[in-house]
Amino acid sequence: MTKKTKIVSSVIVLLGIIVLFFALTSKKNILIVDDKIKGFEQEPIIDDEFVYVPLSVIEKLYNVTAQHKGDKQWQLTINDKTTEFDLISKEIIVNGEEYSDPLKVEEDKIMLPNTFIEEHYNLVASADSSEVSVKSKSTIPILMYHTVNERPNDTINTQPERFEEHLKALSEANYNGITPFQLYDYYFNQKDLPENPILITLDDGYRDNYTTAYPILKKYGLQATVFVIASRIEHEGVNNYPNEIPKFKWEEAHEMKDYITIQSHTWDSHRKIEQQAGKDIGQIAAPQKKSDGTWETREEYVARITKDISAAQDIIREKMGYESVIISYPYGESSEEVREIASELGAKIGVTVKKGVNYSYESLMQLNRITVDGNFTGEELVKIIQETK
Repeated sequence: MTKKTKIVSSVIVLLGIIVLFFALTSKKNILIVDDKIKGFEQEPIIDDEFVYVPLSVIEKLYNVTAQHKGDKQWQLTINDKTTEFDLISKEIIVNGEEYSDPLKVEEDKIMLPNTFIEEHYNLVASADSSEVSVKSKSTIPILMYHTVNERPNDTINTQPERFEEHLKALSEANYNGITPFQLYDYYFNQKDLPENPILITLDDGYRDNYTTAYPILKKYGLQATVFVIASRIEHEGVNNYPNEIPKFKWEEAHEMKDYITIQSHTWDSHRKIEQQAGKDIGQIAAPQKKSDGTWETREEYVARITKDISAAQDIIREKMGYESVIISYPYGESSEEVREIASELGAKIGVTVKKGVNYSYESLMQLNRITVDGNFTGEELVKIIQETK
């Protein structure tokens, strides 16, 4: 080896040592959320007692912004819960009560201890070397069915034998059917859900949900939710819509209370309407054209949807003795006005037809569902649930 070659080799080795030194000394704490979100601007902090997660991460996940409330004080509201952060005292105040563990301030930025985000945001933070993992306590799939009868299998109908195959597969895969109230308590009261929770839903309130689906649900011990078009539910033998596919009666809804919970699919808004932009849309999702050819004003639109949603909420409370805490939007379509009004009237959660599972930080008035095709085998259904993000 020549002298020149030796010098070049020495320089390369020295450069390698320098690069390695800087890589080790400037090592950052990496944040990964639910195995799919990376690259937040502010790093988490790991110490001997806590894993601290930046408040900015919570803001980004929940799509909210903390409000400045005074010198070194900030306030954040998520799911009806208001939290105040004091950068001077390091206190966290939740709905007026002080939280036991203090926050940390790093370069004037708020850092939240893992104990707090688990207890109040259903997020579990853990550290492995320089990698911080934040995961939802529960990942919640919501299945959407409609009819269960002998018609051909498709995205609306599931034949009884196939429906049983689905429930058997879910049971064998250790899924636990949950109620709307358990889902509500998870999001709003941070109550734990059973392992592998799943919300099984059927839309519209068809009679075969009572005659066929209910006995199978009962057989496998799986809770389900039926979203009813409330005006269509027969009462005391009166059926005002004889030309439609038959719906069950309120009396039959009562018989199913052990395994089926009734929730709102509106009072009478399950139809498409023309909208000013030209494309048809669900009736509650936009102002509609009136009989004189003019369009509803915003005030008229708000009055109509308020009356409709309120009527459904009232009759479910009257007939079933509990609240409708979830609303299923017809065709999965809603508007900001619908979401606000439904929430004000007690339906704090809304479900769409957008495919996906639901994490702790979802927009609660626009949760995802998985449309079940009756052509899916039980094995295929479980695989689709497991692979859906």
